[in-house]
Amino acid sequence: MGLSSDSRRDSAAVLPPASDMLAVCRAASRIERNSDEAAGWYLYIRIAELDGLTAANLVALGRANEVMRFLEAIRSGARD
Repeated sequence: MGLSSDSRRDSAAVLPPASDMLAVCRAASRIERNSDEAAGWYLYIRIAELDGLTAANLVALGRANEVMRFLEAIRSGARD
């Protein structure tokens, strides 16, 4: 029992670009060197400044640039 081509196309449409996920994860790992902690942050920690969504939620919504700016503010010391 396989998925129809329409089902595969529809499910692929909801996935964010892998390049966005990778870019955010790389940026997070420059702040949090422990890869398990960085992955946990990406998946589970809500960002109050970004509508209380997780980085994974934001990337899925096409808002990876906002997450990248948030991480850059942390990295530059403009934010904790």
